[in-house]
Amino acid sequence: MEELIKRLSTQKTAPRLWIERLSIFSEPSIDHCVRSISFRRGINIIWAREPDENSAYAGIHAAGHGVGKTSLCLLLRYCLGDSSKSIDELREEVLGEFPQGGVGAIVHVGSETFSVFRFFNSYREGFASPGDDLNALLTDGSAQSFKDFEAHLSEAMLSGVSPRTIPETGQAILWRHLLAWMARDQGGRFKSFFSWREGEGTGLQRSRQDPPIVMRAVLGLLAQDESKELTLLRTLERDLETAEAETTRLRHEPNLIRGRIESELRTWLRVPADLPMRSDDLFKDSVVTTRI
Repeated sequence: MEELIKRLSTQKTAPRLWIERLSIFSEPSIDHCVRSISFRRGINIIWAREPDENSAYAGIHAAGHGVGKTSLCLLLRYCLGDSSKSIDELREEVLGEFPQGGVGAIVHVGSETFSVFRFFNSYREGFASPGDDLNALLTDGSAQSFKDFEAHLSEAMLSGVSPRTIPETGQAILWRHLLAWMARDQGGRFKSFFSWREGEGTGLQRSRQDPPIVMRAVLGLLAQDESKELTLLRTLERDLETAEAETTRLRHEPNLIRGRIESELRTWLRVPADLPMRSDDLFKDSVVTTRI
């Protein structure tokens, strides 16, 4: 931990990634903005105002349930490239209300700022451009595709990750792996520090061992020597698994040979399969001479 603290910059004045604004549009035009929500750097607390006792929503939205907090988090994740099942379900639901609509965001990535817009329609990808002006983005016909922005975001967020692959399996650490850990919400119930979102999947080959390795690589807590040792350990484990499988096969081979010889003898002697055959050595001459 002391080595990590020494590497941390004391001049950092802003988070490496944060969203300044999220806006929902019924159509991709600034004049059709349904709702716009601003955020600040640091902790942002989202809560729901309790409905009046005589309100028709008193029972439904009591204690802040069903007011859109999770939907807000899903839209934030959607603007960062997340594509989980829960996000797809939300998109389909909102698409029924706003067929031409989408969600826009002002995203800060390091020292850069981007305006991002994504359609609710799954067949329309979206676009992005440098700057913090959503209006300019929506009227700019030369904006880059969202895929290009996502690739830039991925490279920027993973630039300091070392190693870039999981040592034991060689699987590449991707932005969606990091985003899944960053965006843990009530779906994971915060069971542990390493808990990933349940039921959505991240594509990691090993659901239990890999998340802590990814987190440590991102935080710079996985030393290069340890990475080499983990790779060597996995290689030895695979060699051991291969040796054990070969040992099991060799142990069964004598029985297979004996069974094949017995089957050929029964065919040669024309005896039924239920007739016992006993010999202390199937390879003695007496087996052959008895037939003669």
